[in-house]
Parts: sequence; C-alpha cells; structure tokens
Amino acid sequence: VVKYTAADLSGNLATCTFSVVVNDIQAPTLTCPQPLRVSTSSSTVSTAVVQWLRPRMVDNVRVQSYSSSLVNDQEYSTGLYNVTYYAWDAAGNNASCTFEFAVLQAPVFVACPSNATDPGTIVANTSLHAPTAVVRWDAISAIDPVEDSYIVMSQYSVPAGYSNGSAFPLGVTSVVYVASYIGGNSETCTFTVEVVDTEAPRVTCPADMRVPTADA
Repeated sequence: VVKYTAADLSGNLATCTFSVVVNDIQAPTLTCPQPLRVSTSSSTVSTAVVQWLRPRMVDNVRVQSYSSSLVNDQEYSTGLYNVTYYAWDAAGNNASCTFEFAVLQAPVFVACPSNATDPGTIVANTSLHAPTAVVRWDAISAIDPVEDSYIVMSQYSVPAGYSNGSAFPLGVTSVVYVASYIGGNSETCTFTVEVVDTEAPRVTCPADMRVPTADA
C-alpha cells in the first residue's frame, strides 16, 4: 500500500492511497540431464538399476515443489524410457523437462557366415598357382532391440592379420567379430575360414633325349 499526503500553508491535508500488487508470472526453469545408456550386469541379465542426476531447477522466487514421472535409483527392464520432471513455484507457475534413458542387454548379430556342409565354416580352394585363397563374405552387422547407435564393432583373426577380402593361408583361420557397448556388454560372432589345396602339382619334363651307347 502506498500513501501520499499533501498539505497547504494553512495546514489543510489531503491523502491519496493506492496498492501495488506484484504478481509472479514467471515459470521455473528446468535443465534435464543428457540421455543415459545403462548396460545390464551381463548379457544374460535383463534388468539394471538406473540412477540419474535430478534436473537443475531455478525460479525467480523459489521452487516450491517438484515431481517426476519415474522413480530414480530403481531397477528397470531392458528398454527405452522417458522421464519427465515437473516443477511449481509458490504462485502456481509450472514447467517441465524430459530426458530419456535406455537399459541395454547385449547386441544381437544378424548372421554369421556359414555354408551348407559345415555351418560356421567358409571353405575355399587355393587360387591358381598360389598357396592362398582370397576369401570374402557378406557384411556382418549387429542390432540391439532397444537402440543400435551405441554398438561398436571390431574384428580380429587367429592367426592375426586377416579380414574380409584377405588372401587366407592354407589351413584353418579363426575369424571373430565383437559387437559391444562402450563400457558395457558384448557378443561375439566366430567362424572359421578353411583353405584347401585342390590343385595338382605341375610336372615339367625335359625334352626327349638321345643318348648313344658306349663303345664296346
């Protein structure tokens, strides 16, 4: 309440009174955490305890209360979840923010190379006049039922140094693909490449020879 009083030289007074009402119309501001990716404890476990940082909440006066759509520090099954936080100030202004988290179990390979006679093995004949065979197979990929974008793929061989399109040596070489989450579970795709020598030896005979008999 504001009151003004005016007086003249004769001592007469007059007053004016009015009210100033300040209304809070500004809603709180919420800043949610970045998306979370949580791996289960192993590729055979389908749940994980998920923890996240509470969103930062700021108001020009004071945040009076808040709530969330999901409970923090709880066990969740594999899947993709959205968490929404709501905040209110004393004037009833409210705001919200949403972030997501995923519970990931293990990648799944679409397929591993194989043939009809011995699944898990690629059999190749040596190249003509060479002790090796150039072996190629279809691109190998892995998927995740929840989200594919966090899968990292790597490949190695035993003996080392061979990959798709390499000239493989005679015998059996193991090839291993690993699909994993960064800092999380992984799955492997393992197969063998067997190079077989089916080329017969090449024999080059000398030209016909004429040898005289020795003197008697």
